[in-house]
Amino acid sequence: MNCNAILPHCKRYLTGNPCTGKDGYRDFVITTLPNLRILDGQEIEKSERILARQRYDEIRARFLNDREIKLSEEPKNEKEVANEPDEVE
Repeated sequence: MNCNAILPHCKRYLTGNPCTGKDGYRDFVITTLPNLRILDGQEIEKSERILARQRYDEIRARFLNDREIKLSEEPKNEKEVANEPDEVE
């Protein structure tokens, strides 16, 4: 989506969203949405965008790893449990 085509100044407010507590969220959002001009009421400077891009791969890998850990810790649904073979001792 090209924010500039829709709005003269593309801005997003994520304040209050649980993702804002994750280390690196701002850099991740800035890099993921390159046309974003203001995030949480704070203008994104060119230098901040460059630094965010430099850290993006590391942050993305950490977010994906955190997601995999969370998914592996979630309880299985009833259908998955029903299809598991019984343990044999």
